Amino acid sequence: MCAVRFFVVGGSSSQLLEFNVEENSYAPIGKISGIDNDDMRGSWTLKHLAATCTLNNRANLVKGDSGKWDALGEPTEASLKALAEKIGQYRATPAVALNTPMGYEKEMREMCEEVATLDFSSERKSMSKVVLDYHGRQTNVVLLKGAAERVVDKCTKVINAAGVETPMSE
Repeated sequence: MCAVRFFVVGGSSSQLLEFNVEENSYAPIGKISGIDNDDMRGSWTLKHLAATCTLNNRANLVKGDSGKWDALGEPTEASLKALAEKIGQYRATPAVALNTPMGYEKEMREMCEEVATLDFSSERKSMSKVVLDYHGRQTNVVLLKGAAERVVDKCTKVINAAGVETPMSE
């Protein structure tokens, strides 16, 4: 299982940017069409997506003796972990990304403190991770993922690529 396409909010809350992901199953390295290092450094929506996919996640990716990457944990969680690493590789030079394929997760876990986890349940249809010091914020931040309708129901604001928050509209 692997993520092959995703969308993030662009320059305005009504603009969606689509990205296609190279299929490599659970391998945490692969190209994403339409993204480059400048996009990753400048886009809050890409940063939030990648951070949520790696921090709010209980799966792990491991490289076996054969060189094939495998999932430890739920397949959907592992595919999101691989997606986060693929997005995160655009923060560093390609050589660094290739030598430290799980480097994005390590970097993210070092820059914030986990406060609490609300595990996925069939009633909630979502999973939440509360973190402190996320991107320098001195308050708790909730990273939420799950069924789209449940996530949207919990949101009051949308953030664009530039980091500007606006109230959610219908």
